[in-house]
Parts: sequence; C-alpha cells; structure tokens
Amino acid sequence: MTTTASPIRSEPIDDHTAMIVASDLLLDVRSRDPFSGLWEPGDVQWWYATEPKLAAVSRSLWRDRDGKPIAVTLEAVFADEPGQPPRVDVDVLGDLEPGGAAREHVLPVVLGQLADPAFHPGSIVAMNVDGGDADLAGRLMRLGLAEAPHDRLDAMGQRADAVATVPALPVGYRFADGTEPAAGAHHLAGRNGPDVHARLLRCPLHRREFDLRIVAPDGTAAAYCLLWRDGATGVGHFEPVRTEDAHQRRGLGRALMAEGIRRLAAQGATLIKVDTYANNPAAVALYTRAGFQRWNVKRSFHRPPVVV
Repeated sequence: MTTTASPIRSEPIDDHTAMIVASDLLLDVRSRDPFSGLWEPGDVQWWYATEPKLAAVSRSLWRDRDGKPIAVTLEAVFADEPGQPPRVDVDVLGDLEPGGAAREHVLPVVLGQLADPAFHPGSIVAMNVDGGDADLAGRLMRLGLAEAPHDRLDAMGQRADAVATVPALPVGYRFADGTEPAAGAHHLAGRNGPDVHARLLRCPLHRREFDLRIVAPDGTAAAYCLLWRDGATGVGHFEPVRTEDAHQRRGLGRALMAEGIRRLAAQGATLIKVDTYANNPAAVALYTRAGFQRWNVKRSFHRPPVVV
C-alpha cells in the first residue's frame, strides 16, 4: 500500500513572521498584476503595527510539499462594538487568483472549517472577498454567509503622475514627518496604542519620511497618514488617513493626500491606492477630490453566531 504526501502542511507562526511572509506573498501577486488581489502588503504591515488581526490572533503558515510558503491564514478575534458578539475575521493571504497555490490548496481547507458549526460558534464569522471574485462569493453564500453591505470597502486608485499642485496650508500649519519626531508620544499612539511606533519600525515597507503629518499651530498633529511603497511593483498605498475633528473643513485632508502622492511619486511609485468604507461619504468625497477613482469593491460576508 502506498500513500501520497499531502501537497500542503500548516504550522503556527508568530505575528512578525506572519507579517513578513504575507507581505512577500502579496508582493509576488502584485509583481504580476498591480490590481490583482484583495489586500496590499501595507495593509498587512499596518495590521501588525496596530490591529488584532496580527496582534491577538490564530496564525498559520502554509507550505507546499517542497517547503515553499504559499499562504498565511489568520483568524482574528475581536469585538466590533460593545454589547455585540465577538467577531472573527478569516483571511487567506497568498495567491488567490485562479490557479494560484493559495486558492487551489489552502482556500478549500479554510472553507471546510467555515462549514463546521463548531467553528467559533458564538461569534460573527466574516470573510472579505475581492469584488470580481464571484466564485468565492458564491461558495461563501452556499455555506450560509451573507453579504454585509455596511462592511463594503471602495478600492480607489490613480496614477502617481496625475497629482495636482499641493495646496497651500492654512496659516500656522506645516508638514512634518518621522524624520522630525514630535515631542512626547507618537501621534498614532492615542488611537493605536503605545507600541505602535516601535512596531512600525519593524515593518520592512515603513519609512520615516512616509510617516506624514500636518502640525497645527499648537504643535499637535492636526492630520496624518502613513504611506507605503514597494519598489518592486511601483504601487503606493495610503493606510491610514485621518484629520482630527477640531481641524476639519480647512482643506488639510486634501493637502495631506496631495503631499503624500507627491512623495510616493518622487520615490518611484506609479500607481497609488487607498481604501475606504463605501458608507463613509466624507472619505469617498475626499479621495475623489484628490483624484482617486473606484476600481473595485471589496465585499464582506458574515455568518451570524451559531448555537451548537
């Protein structure tokens, strides 16, 4: 009697290794088509720095029979809102294009887990799907997951050479970046925790001059963004972008985006991307005014908590 070795195997990994391997896998996908795939490498590195998708999560590295990494899978458990059931975001990071290794070998295993009522039974289970992937959307619906329109993401992009002149800032405001550290805590710490800057410095795509902010007359950060660029594919990416409430309606967001695009283009980016929730009209309007156009909609499918 002979046995055939499984074409894949999985192993647990730490959050930093997950970030590095997943970024490399997504960069490989981007090298073939800058518009393909669901997430950007910068998304994964931002998760590592700030979010429970990599900080408090079940992570697995999947290898083929030759030991080559083909996917990273995540099960991130967190509460969306107080009083709501826990939510589990399931992600497969790798080549999910037709014929891709992650789609052929890892995705069926993950979908088999989602079909099991014992898989995180007391939680909302969510999986995001590329807007053009009707096959995966159909498979999830057949498993009982339904689309959650409030979780749709507009994927927007523009050519880097299309940026207009950077608007002048209001009197007393100025640009600064990570080469000019602010006095006291990093401006991301208030929303993203005290370790965010130290973790960003461990991200391969992070650059201090891409840690961009607009400083208010009182010295605080009035608006800020992080820029991500990979030299191999020429893709630049904004994640996150924010103007603080007290400084809105002064044109800071548009100026911040224009300056960010200028910096990305100066460093060789040819395509710039940003995502925003489709039900956030203010953000959609900001990015549209900055020259971005929607090229995809990322859909989210949810399974309600199961009583076992």
